[in-house]
Amino acid sequence: MTIKGECSVELIRENEDGSVDYALNFPPEALDALTRLGILTAIQAGIDGAKRLNPEEPVNTPEERVAEEAYKRAMRDAVGLLKTQHELVKGRHNYYRHAANLIHLEFLEEDDDRQDQR
Repeated sequence: MTIKGECSVELIRENEDGSVDYALNFPPEALDALTRLGILTAIQAGIDGAKRLNPEEPVNTPEERVAEEAYKRAMRDAVGLLKTQHELVKGRHNYYRHAANLIHLEFLEEDDDRQDQR
């Protein structure tokens, strides 16, 4: 898919430390594409980070059990947020639903309900 349209870059200010601030103006389709890329990149980074922590190892201490429950609750919350976003855009962008399913399949127990069965 090719996104066509005009974009512009505007210098806002030059900072004392030598850095600069710019305003980037993109067409709406490009902003949507960048948003999708950002969401999916963040999800993949989270998956990669969780794999390094190896959450599939047995939980032994009470602290580890509490951490495991908090972890699962956070994953369920992320799935719920993505499902809400999917509903807000009235299903026009399936990437929210796909991202919810990706998190569900990677991090939640197999006996949890699959997120796209509705």
